[in-house]
Amino acid sequence: MREPLLHFLLIGLLLFVLYGAVGKDSGNRQIRVDDNVVAALQGQFRSTLQRPPTPAEMNALVDSYVREQIFYREGVALGLDRDDPTITRRVGQKFATIAEESEAAGSPSETDLQDWLNRHPGRYAEPPLVTFDQIAFEQQSDGEALAAAIESARKDLVAGADPQTLGSGRVLLPHYQLYPLDLVGREFGTDFARALPSLPKDRWAGPIRSGYGLHLVRVEDVVPGKIPRLKDVRTAVARDVEEDRRGKSLETAYRKLRKSYRVEYAGAWKPAARQ
Repeated sequence: MREPLLHFLLIGLLLFVLYGAVGKDSGNRQIRVDDNVVAALQGQFRSTLQRPPTPAEMNALVDSYVREQIFYREGVALGLDRDDPTITRRVGQKFATIAEESEAAGSPSETDLQDWLNRHPGRYAEPPLVTFDQIAFEQQSDGEALAAAIESARKDLVAGADPQTLGSGRVLLPHYQLYPLDLVGREFGTDFARALPSLPKDRWAGPIRSGYGLHLVRVEDVVPGKIPRLKDVRTAVARDVEEDRRGKSLETAYRKLRKSYRVEYAGAWKPAARQ
């Protein structure tokens, strides 16, 4: 044990082990994006969308690959692959789940929930309800003939004609009772839906354009929408707050980890300029 040569060999062995450990960790902090990786990402994109990715889309694919590799390696470092040695994505997903909780602040308080509802009222608002009649006129190449048909129908209505006997559109309901305005927008188009609340009540007005053509419309009633109370939408608000917290926590964890990794673009492909 007093032999200097033995001491020298032991020190050398220690340095060798230390160098190997440092070198291994250094290599694990480097991610290569070579031609094979790029070709695989392009191939997956083509097989899904039947076209090559744009430069911006290719940037996003590579960013996603780098993110996945980082999460995978960090997950392996935590031993998450020991019980479930599957594919890289599975381990990365496990680490991402942990990262989502990395900055958790406990359950949201009543103030947190109310603040979220105040900042995102449109997500939970009850839409206005509208009751209206409509007469549809299909679009024609002869604009003058269409205008004449609408004007003739307007005169017939004043004279007491049955609305269901007028117009040329037969695929739509003639009467909508307390119909949510957002559903009116989906069926007729947003411009049509926006116009209804401002129309005079109990009078035929128009023509108003929709995706089906032109319409004469008679609005009977509009029930204004309202923002519900927190107690009525607590479950949905709490779910959205938790989802938002997890997303922000995951992004923060990724940005911190990303700084400790160097991405090497070893092939011909290079990232496009960021917009």
